[in-house]
Amino acid sequence: MPEVDIYYNGKKIETKQFSRSFYIIKELGSERLYWETGQEQRSSQEGGEIHIWIQTVSSSPRVRRRIIFVRPDWQLVVDGTIMEKRFYTELEVEGRAIELRYNNYCFICLFR
Repeated sequence: MPEVDIYYNGKKIETKQFSRSFYIIKELGSERLYWETGQEQRSSQEGGEIHIWIQTVSSSPRVRRRIIFVRPDWQLVVDGTIMEKRFYTELEVEGRAIELRYNNYCFICLFR
């Protein structure tokens, strides 16, 4: 089962496992982020905007893991390489180390 290590200001604040989907959501009207898995039903009272969507798709015998999209205001790092800031879609992540950075937040995902 994939997991995401979540850091804020360089300090690890949580490790989150997920089976199908993981969302990073920016609270409307602030720079605050929150995150949830496809199994959770949390939502901010102010609402939010999905910034990152990671998905696991099973099609026997293969499991595909991908990031559905990464917004251009995020810094994407793949296997230690800083990628150009732009809008990414359908990014295959199986077997890769992914880092997603936004302001003081950092999300590290190992898909190995």
